[in-house]
Amino acid sequence: MYALLAESTSYEHFKEYLVQLLSPVYYNLGWLESSATNATQRFLRALIMGAACKFGLPDCVLKAQQLYLVEMTSLKTHNQIADDFQQLVYCTGIEAGGDAEWGFALRRFNGSTKAMERHRLLAALACTKNASILLKLLEESVSSPTISAVEMQLAISSVAKNPVGKTFTLSFVTNNWKRVNAKLSGSSYITRRLITDVTDCLSSEKELKQVVKRKSLNIIFIEFYSFTVFITFMNGSGIFK
Repeated sequence: MYALLAESTSYEHFKEYLVQLLSPVYYNLGWLESSATNATQRFLRALIMGAACKFGLPDCVLKAQQLYLVEMTSLKTHNQIADDFQQLVYCTGIEAGGDAEWGFALRRFNGSTKAMERHRLLAALACTKNASILLKLLEESVSSPTISAVEMQLAISSVAKNPVGKTFTLSFVTNNWKRVNAKLSGSSYITRRLITDVTDCLSSEKELKQVVKRKSLNIIFIEFYSFTVFITFMNGSGIFK
């Protein structure tokens, strides 16, 4: 929704409205971990805080930037940000920052062996507003042998959900489909996720026409729907029952 609405003329009014709705809940919850006492509360708080930062609530953005700066300047090599806040702090710090903030997250990603942390950092790397960096991230996700197929899909999907990168992500995937497909290694689930995420963010007539005109993407859709028809047939035949 964020990527789709970001280009509309009424987006700023939409943001202002959401900030008004979120502000009372945001200030009531606060950043103290003790404000959420169970898993459900922690999950909901993370969603609300993340939305508050995403839509530009000033106090949320400032606090996230401060936490990210502390993390960058700390001599400790392990993450000091609470698990519930890591994603929103990483993303906000990178979105509001520059090369230094992005480079720090990239180094932390390359040095991490924990899947969850790598996924959070990879998604955050796609929060930058710098188009050239987003293109670099797309290329690295495909060409780097240290980035898995799942991580490549996450990187591409995350860039596609960024208003800055959603249009050229489609072009990148279609122009580099042989390389992308080779790394996917025939995984139908990851392929389906990637296609859905890349195309869900298209909103203009020009972008939709681009999908229709791209033969390579048409082939992807044929492969995807062939797989869907096959699974439907197998379920109907009773083989999976």
